[in-house]
Parts: sequence; structure tokens; C-alpha cells
Amino acid sequence: MMLLPAGIGLIIGIIILAITARLHKKRSTMSKVPSIIGMVAFILAFSYGYFIVRGFEGAAYLLFAVPVLVLSLVAFFSVRKHNAQTLNR
Repeated sequence: MMLLPAGIGLIIGIIILAITARLHKKRSTMSKVPSIIGMVAFILAFSYGYFIVRGFEGAAYLLFAVPVLVLSLVAFFSVRKHNAQTLNR
């Protein structure tokens, strides 16, 4: 049962990666927005689970939030790295 929130967080993180890749393909300046939204979602879910819900029920929010954060950071820094490589050309 505890893997369900992590799985949902993983699915949402993969969606963030896909949206970021699609926006980056179109050379959109908004390609970092999905990863920033994911980071904000991490902060909100973590703080809600830690300060309001607490206990084992709050741990589910942490299990949901961590994959979202990790994949948002991957999306953010992959776009940043790719932008730096294209500027050096």
C-alpha cells in the first residue's frame, strides 16, 4: 500500500519530464516551467504531510513528493545543461 503514493508520484514525474521534453523540442522559453511547478508541488505536499497530517499518514505525502522532486530536478538540470551546450556552439 505504501508503494501506491510513490507510484503516483513517479507517474506525475514522468509526465513532467515528457512535457518538458516536448516544450524543449519546440524551442519554447517555457521549458523550465513544468519542473518549477513540480518543485512547488513537492514543497506543498511535503509541508502538508509533515506539518498538518503528521505520522504514518503524512509519510504517504512524502512518498508521493520525493519522486516528483527527483524527476523535476532531472528535467530542470537537463534543460539547463542542454541550453548551455547550445550556447557554446
